[in-house]
Amino acid sequence: MSKSSFLVMAAVLFVVLAGDASVAKDVSAVDHDIHDLLDATGTFSTIQQMMQGQVQSIARSQPSIPKRFWDDMLGRYKKEDFYALITPVYRKNMSPNDITGLLAFYRTPLGRRVLASLPKSTQESIAVGQLWGQKVIKDIAAEVKKRGYWEVSNPHRGFG
Repeated sequence: MSKSSFLVMAAVLFVVLAGDASVAKDVSAVDHDIHDLLDATGTFSTIQQMMQGQVQSIARSQPSIPKRFWDDMLGRYKKEDFYALITPVYRKNMSPNDITGLLAFYRTPLGRRVLASLPKSTQESIAVGQLWGQKVIKDIAAEVKKRGYWEVSNPHRGFG
C-alpha cells in the first residue's frame, strides 16, 4: 500500500471513529495495548537496528557524506511515527483479546524468556534459511541442467 493510500485510509478511519466517542475510546484503549505489545516485544528497537544497518551500508559507499548527516537522518524517525503506521496493521489482524492475551503472556517469566531468546534465534534462523536457500538453488540448477532445460545459448541467464 502506498503512503498516500495509507494516509487517506487513516483519515477516513479517523473521521468515521470521531463520530462515535465510545468507539474512539475503545480504539484508543486497543491502540494503547498495541503500543504496550510493541514495547514489550522490542519491535521499534529491532526496526532501529535494521535502519542503522542499512544506513551504515549506504554510508560506507558514500564516504564523503559526514557521519553527522547519517545520525541526523536516523534521528528524524521516531517511535511514535512508526507506531502510528503499524498500529492499524495490528488492529486489523488481531482482536483486542489477542493483543491483551499476548501482553499477558509476554509479562510472564516464560514470555520474558521467549522475548530474550528471539533476537539470537531469529539471527540464527536467518543464517540457516540462507544456507538452505543456497542449497535449494544449487539443487534446482543441477536438476535443470540434468534434464536438459538449461539454455545453452545463454548460460548466464537464470541459474549459475
